[in-house]
Amino acid sequence: VLIVDGSIVEKGANNAESYYIRSAFRTSDLSGYDIQVRNPNEVDTLNLKAYAAVYICDVPKLTEVAVRNLEDYAANGGGVAFFMGPSIKSNDLDAVYDKLLFKGGKGIFPVQIDKDRPF
Repeated sequence: VLIVDGSIVEKGANNAESYYIRSAFRTSDLSGYDIQVRNPNEVDTLNLKAYAAVYICDVPKLTEVAVRNLEDYAANGGGVAFFMGPSIKSNDLDAVYDKLLFKGGKGIFPVQIDKDRPF
């Protein structure tokens, strides 16, 4: 399982955005998964086919290459989940989440976020 953590704290810290997802996979029912935590820059070059699922946690920016990589992964049956966090600001919603990920309903992000409403 790949967790892409955009939070600025050290990977593995209990205040990282990915902490609770990692913790869930440590329970006895899910403990057989290999959990890898990576930063957003690495999504450009990773072979996502190797992962059972991809979790995007508090990632304010992704490159167009990373988005294409995620789209290809999802188009081939991979699961991508997004968890919004405090690092994501309103300008990120327009530039990344609306333009690159939502794409007027044709992208992999499921909804357009109203940047004027807090989440």
